[in-house]
Amino acid sequence: MDKRQVHELLRRYVRGECDDAEQRKIHQWYDRLYKGDDIRLSEEEKMLLEDKLWNNIRTDLQAEELFPETKNRKPMLSWLYTGAAAMLLMGVGLAWNLYRTEKREEQPDTVSMEVPRRIKKMNDGNEPVKVLLGDGSKVTLLPGSTLDYPGRFQSEKREVILTGDAFFEIAPDPGHPFLVHNGKLVTQVLGTSFWIRTHQKNKSLEVEVVSGKVSVFENIREDKNTENTLHKTQSGVVLTPNQRVTYYPENGHLLTGVVEVPVAIQAPASIEMVFDNDKIRDIAPLLFKKFGIEIVLSHEGLEECTFTGDVNGLALYEALELVCKSVGARYETKGTRILISGIGCD
Repeated sequence: MDKRQVHELLRRYVRGECDDAEQRKIHQWYDRLYKGDDIRLSEEEKMLLEDKLWNNIRTDLQAEELFPETKNRKPMLSWLYTGAAAMLLMGVGLAWNLYRTEKREEQPDTVSMEVPRRIKKMNDGNEPVKVLLGDGSKVTLLPGSTLDYPGRFQSEKREVILTGDAFFEIAPDPGHPFLVHNGKLVTQVLGTSFWIRTHQKNKSLEVEVVSGKVSVFENIREDKNTENTLHKTQSGVVLTPNQRVTYYPENGHLLTGVVEVPVAIQAPASIEMVFDNDKIRDIAPLLFKKFGIEIVLSHEGLEECTFTGDVNGLALYEALELVCKSVGARYETKGTRILISGIGCD
C-alpha cells in the first residue's frame, strides 16, 4: 500500500465508507501514533508527522498479521476516531504539501533572498526636496529630478539611480560603498558630500565634490536595475574637495577641473591669511591647505616674488587675483590644479 492508497483510505473513512476491517486498520494506526504523544500540528512538527505516521503504517504492513482481532470498540468512541482520522488526514496533507514546496524551492535562506522594495521619488515641485535613505544618508533632490532607491540597503553595496540634479550627504560606512548611477556615469563614495548635475543642453553630467573623496567612472553597460550590474570601466578619476569632473556620454570623455566657486575646507579662523612681504612660494601651500586645490608656479623666478596684504574672508579666486596682480603674474586652471605664470621677480 503506497501513500496514495493510504490517503484514499483515510478519505473514505472520514466519509463513513470503510468496512470493518479497514476501520480496525485505521484505529490501530491511530493508537500507535497517539501512544506516548499528543497529536499536535505545530510548525515544528508538521515535517515530522507524516514520517511518524508512515513508519507506523509500514511497521503494520510488514507484520505477519496485519489486522489482529480486537474487541469491538464502544459506539460512543466512534466520533473520536472519526476526528482523529480527520486530524491525521489534515496532518499528512499539510506535511506532504510543505515537504513538496520546500523541496521544489530548495532555498536555504528565504529571508536573505527577499528583494527589498524600491522607491522612486520624483521632485515635481519648484523647491528642493530632502530624501532620507535607510542608511542615514541625505539627498537634496532638485526640481525635475528623480531618485530611485531601495527602502532598505541589503547587499554589500549601497546603490541608487539618479536622473537630474541632487546634492548627496553620504553616511560613512567603509564596508558598504555608496554608488550613484546616472546613465552610464557611476559615482562611488565611502562617506562624503557632493553634487551631481545634468546639463540638458549638451547632455553632459557633472560631479562636484564638497567634502571627502569620490571615484567617478563610466559604466560600459547601462543597466537601470543595479542589483546585479557588472561595472566594467573604461576610465575613471578620483576627486577631492573643490574638484569636479564633466562626463560627455557621446564619446565617454571625463574632463576634470576645479569648481566655479571653491569653498574653504578648513575653518576660516584656523588659517591666518594676512601676509607681510611673504614669498609666493610660502603663500601657495597655505591656499592649498585652506581650499584643497594645488597651486603650481610655472618657473622658479616666481618663487622669490613677495606679497603684502590681507586676504582673510576672500574666495580663492579673489585672493589669487590680488596676489597675481601685485607681482605681474596671472593664474589659470589646468585640470584640477591652478597654474601661476609670469616673468618672475629678481
